[in-house]
Amino acid sequence: MKTTTENIEKIFDECPTIEDFYFELYMIWCESVTINSTEFQQVLACASVSRWFAMEFSKMIKEYELSISKYPNATAAECFTLYISWIYKLFSINPKPLLEVAKRKEKTSTKAIGIKVPTSIFNQN
Repeated sequence: MKTTTENIEKIFDECPTIEDFYFELYMIWCESVTINSTEFQQVLACASVSRWFAMEFSKMIKEYELSISKYPNATAAECFTLYISWIYKLFSINPKPLLEVAKRKEKTSTKAIGIKVPTSIFNQN
């Protein structure tokens, strides 16, 4: 799904709380920076990526609050449009080094009768 301001508005309308909206937004952002379900799961579960996203989200909210304070007579619809446009900016940035670490397949080895056998953690079902 291509992320647009209309899609973000729809998600905002469907989510009952700001926490639900934040998590849904985070999942869509993770989906936008990955190419398969394995990478998606790795990025979604990566604590450093999650912290980065939370920090960027809070920056966007602060910038929104600063910009909206300059227009005290703005209508609710104008405030909402501005809010969505600030949130949409999250999809134009990503932490490449953190994403590379999150997507990296970790190699492990196991011993079988005294012989080290390299395996990937994804093969251990």
